[in-house]
Amino acid sequence: MKDLDNTLEKREQTRYEGVYAEYALIDDRENVHDPDFKAGFIRNFSRGGSSLQVYDNIDENTLVWVKLYDPNIRVPIEALGGLAWKARDTQCPPGNRDRYDIGIKFLYLDEDNKHRLGLMIEYFENMKPKSSGMIEYM
Repeated sequence: MKDLDNTLEKREQTRYEGVYAEYALIDDRENVHDPDFKAGFIRNFSRGGSSLQVYDNIDENTLVWVKLYDPNIRVPIEALGGLAWKARDTQCPPGNRDRYDIGIKFLYLDEDNKHRLGLMIEYFENMKPKSSGMIEYM
């Protein structure tokens, strides 16, 4: 797992924001067929992975099943990923539950999910910011 304090930006793929997600921790073989999905806030995503804000302090070797919900596609994009990094959210107000930003590296996407992820990224690439800060689909 990377130490974020000493990491330079080396990302090769564009990141996109604005997608709802669910995640489940796959910490043993017993819950792989009936995982307990929780809502996550997507910070950004790319073809290679996703950054989420969660309330779980996830262990380094935990697998994460991620569902990305594109508003234009009815079926969620599902991927199995591994924890690439995590950081405690230092902006969480005192007295609230701890929040964590986590980076998930996609380890497995089947062909259908790869295709839908490509369509979702194509949609976001065709959006452009307006001067007002709003995003307009071209």
